[in-house]
Parts: sequence; C-alpha cells; structure tokens
Amino acid sequence: MKKQAKMKRLNKIIFTLLLLFFQCSFAQDSLKISVQEFISVVKNYHPLALKYRLQNKMAEAEITKARGSFDPVLGAKLGEKNIDGTKYYEQKNVELGIPTWYGIEVTGSYNYLDGEKLNSSDTKGGLYQMGITVPLAKNLLYDKRRAVLDQAKFAQKNDRSRTGCSYE
Repeated sequence: MKKQAKMKRLNKIIFTLLLLFFQCSFAQDSLKISVQEFISVVKNYHPLALKYRLQNKMAEAEITKARGSFDPVLGAKLGEKNIDGTKYYEQKNVELGIPTWYGIEVTGSYNYLDGEKLNSSDTKGGLYQMGITVPLAKNLLYDKRRAVLDQAKFAQKNDRSRTGCSYE
C-alpha cells in the first residue's frame, strides 16, 4: 500500500511538472498591442464609445427630421358616393404646400365637385386656389420649424463638444 501511495504522489508531481513545462513552453507574447490598436479597440467596443456614437446618429436623425418640415407637401383626396346607379357626388381635391425658410408658405389647390345630389351651397365644377401665408406679427422672425432645426443642430453640437470627439 505504501508503494502505491508513493507512486500516486509521484505521478501527481510528474503530471504537475509536465503541465507547467508545457504551459511555459507554449506561452506566447501576444498580449502586447500598440497604442493605436488599443485606442481602436476602445473606440470600437467600449460601452461609452458605443453610446456616444449612437447619440451622434440620433442627433443627425433629429436634424434630418427637422429639415423635413421644410419639404413641400403634396396631398390628394378622392371621394364619391353611388347608390342604386345615382351618383350623389364625386369629389377630387389636390393641394400643394411649399414652406419657405422665412416662415412664408405658398399653397395651391384644385377642387373638383360633381354629382346629382349636392348641397345647395356647393358649386359644381373645378375650383383653383392659390395662396401665400405671411406671418405679420407672430412667427415673423422665428417660427417653430426653424426653432426645431436649430435645437437639433445645437443638440448635436453640444453632444460632440461634451464628449470631446466625433466618432464616425
């Protein structure tokens, strides 16, 4: 029994020594990276860097959304009512609104109405309309669209200056 216990202990020691020997012989010096690689890894994978990159994308999306309020708007509406072969009404409306940077809005529309059972106050046929909206007192110098765009630009500028860098 003593001989077997010594043999087991000797086997454990040899196994431990072999394990240490192979561990040391196969060790690689791959943990050294350059400063540029380290900075690149931090920029790409650090949670705060990811957060700031996401905030920059959100700020750019807000600016795009705010600029969209200056896009022309085209709208159309069709409607008709037929009962038992009687055409009560047929209505077609098309309109275009063009907002400008200075709060002035140009609009134009065409309305067509036809039918047998119309309201007596409605006029049959087509009607063209043109209009210009000019704010005289309220929103003359600064309106809601420009305010939203400026807020989005300020938020993006503030976010980039606070983080000290711009992640592209």
